[in-house]
Amino acid sequence: GLNNNVISSFLAATKILTDPMISRVNILIIPGMRDSYITNNVMTRVSKYSNAFYIMDIPSYTSNGNRLFIVSKGQQDVRNTYEKLEGRGIDNNYTATYFPDVFIADETNIQIVGVPSSIAAMGAISLNDSSKNVWFAPAGFSRGSLGFVDNVKVRLNQADRDSLYLARINP
Repeated sequence: GLNNNVISSFLAATKILTDPMISRVNILIIPGMRDSYITNNVMTRVSKYSNAFYIMDIPSYTSNGNRLFIVSKGQQDVRNTYEKLEGRGIDNNYTATYFPDVFIADETNIQIVGVPSSIAAMGAISLNDSSKNVWFAPAGFSRGSLGFVDNVKVRLNQADRDSLYLARINP
């Protein structure tokens, strides 16, 4: 709940990062943080701050509707994941979310690791901003390149991508 020390710490950090007298943050991500207590608060604060963009990670669900956590076993289900997000009734112009999670190379430990989709999104935004004009969206095969991504946790077909778009999730 909201009295949890971890959640209180994230809420305090979000308050600092969205205070225009203290911070000048433009993009806010909290990789892997999918708890609605935190993500709802961040969305509200970023919207009121109106100077930043929040890349939110969303919980994933199995085909049985069970929520997946870092240590959970099971395959992400596209339909259950987008339906659960739609049920939250999110309408926020300062927030975006992406699906699915991805695998990237960990150069330090020489292994492939799973990371939240926000990492891939931030990578695409960073690549776009460093090589193209910053006012162009990081989309398509050149500006939205995810060359550092080794694989995805779920292969999406056209129907999955269409459903995700309708649910306001970027595939």
